[in-house]
Amino acid sequence: MPVVVNGVREFLKAIDQLDDDMYKNVKAQLKTPMLKVAALTKREFPDNAGVLSGWLKQAPEVAGQKKPFPAYDQGQAQSGIKYKLGPNKKNNKGYSVYNYVSNENRAGMVFEWAGRKNKQGTPGGASLNPNASAEFIAALPPLVDATLKGSVGRRGRRNTGRALYKVVIFK
Repeated sequence: MPVVVNGVREFLKAIDQLDDDMYKNVKAQLKTPMLKVAALTKREFPDNAGVLSGWLKQAPEVAGQKKPFPAYDQGQAQSGIKYKLGPNKKNNKGYSVYNYVSNENRAGMVFEWAGRKNKQGTPGGASLNPNASAEFIAALPPLVDATLKGSVGRRGRRNTGRALYKVVIFK
């Protein structure tokens, strides 16, 4: 997300020491908008008729691949959107996220991020069609840049997506 807030854990500890009711109230106030973001994100996934027909079929396993390309199912993609309360694992710089909405379904992640690293797709691959990834990316809705104007922080492809990032910016 484009917004960075430092000291959330320390803030919540200080509130907890002041008043238990205030701590519970702050947690509840954080939860409400995050649940709304999760619910709105689920609506952004296209139905099964709205994606390329080949994406509904499970790809066969290919030697040398860890996992085959995931088949798309709208229900599974929607159920992969999760709201988490509490800190996640720290990254290599020591930062963690306190409240977050994530996409835990592989096909949902493909929908969200396909083409964000390479807009023309990856040539070749396991497909018999050398232009398959470019055609796949072209059939998806455009990527949305979630970087807020005037905000500080990282710029670039990590702040782009089609479902969660779109909801954060436009809803």
